[in-house]
Amino acid sequence: MVGESQSAPLRLLNPFFNNSQPHKTNPSPKTLNLVKFRVVELAEAFALWRHDSFFHKGVVFPNFPCMVDAIGFGGKLHVRKTEDEIWRIMNLDYDETCYEDIIIYKGNVYILDIKGTIFWIDPSSLKLVQYSRSLGRSYGIRKEMVECNGSLYVVDIMNIQERYFEACIQVYKIDEEWGRWENVKNLGDVLFVLGKDSNFSLSA
Repeated sequence: MVGESQSAPLRLLNPFFNNSQPHKTNPSPKTLNLVKFRVVELAEAFALWRHDSFFHKGVVFPNFPCMVDAIGFGGKLHVRKTEDEIWRIMNLDYDETCYEDIIIYKGNVYILDIKGTIFWIDPSSLKLVQYSRSLGRSYGIRKEMVECNGSLYVVDIMNIQERYFEACIQVYKIDEEWGRWENVKNLGDVLFVLGKDSNFSLSA
């Protein structure tokens, strides 16, 4: 992982901690000679740091580049313009739901809640519009969205009882024509990478 820097074109980031500080058991090199390596960009991510707030994941509105949207502590949805200092908390009128993931898909910002319902944000009104039905489950470790070959997937990660380091993972694909979920049994030659700042798919 690399990030922007004020003193150099790029700085190395620790992929496990999202910062430039090397971990004791996993030290990062001080320099990286890109002439010796072939570099391919896999994904772009945005990390947000504030001394008084914690943000899980953030995106920039593609058609409104001055607008930033992020999921904050406790699963609350926040939005603000880049020049503003105050974040606005967005929720449906009746909603106390926690949001788990956020992604740019087909030029829009999509939000996934804890029950597996996907919404998209209307950038003009900043209202949430329901895009999919709920998966109907709010338990588990977390839910993530991934775009693959033009389709939107949800990865549902659940605990296995008494096995902390093992998980049951189910993958769903949304049928946009019928607005329903399809259980995906096989990804074929596709690999899903679920990261702290972004999720993406790769061809094996």
